[in-house]
Amino acid sequence: MKAIAEMLGGVAFGGVPLRLILIGLAAVAALGLWLYVGHLQDENNRLRGDLAVALDAAEQNVKALAAANRHTVSVINALTAERDAFAARVKQLTKIRSEVNHAPQSDDGPVAPVLARVLDSLRNAKAGAGGEGGKAPGAGQPVDLSVDALAAGG
Repeated sequence: MKAIAEMLGGVAFGGVPLRLILIGLAAVAALGLWLYVGHLQDENNRLRGDLAVALDAAEQNVKALAAANRHTVSVINALTAERDAFAARVKQLTKIRSEVNHAPQSDDGPVAPVLARVLDSLRNAKAGAGGEGGKAPGAGQPVDLSVDALAAGG
């Protein structure tokens, strides 16, 4: 070992001992390592900030999705209720029509004028209440599915 130390101490490049050159290289390497670690810490802090923003956006997306799901469920429930009500109306109308179509000839006869007027007014009132063509009010209108409308609950 002593021979290596003597050899390192005795060698010089351009008048500068090898030992000083090695110490200088070690100092430059240590400085470079210190700067690199500092850069990595800065990058880590920046990425932590980006992660916080991404997590915040993900949380907002989860809330918007939950609102959209609640809205979807309420729309499905409303459509199911309307379908069931429509089926009941169709069943009742079919029953009435069948009863009229299968009534015996003896049940056929003139209708009192006052009854005819009442039936006509009921027919006209029902046709007018259902909107155009007997459709429910709002039927055929576009539904607002924007994020704001969904978040507001429809």
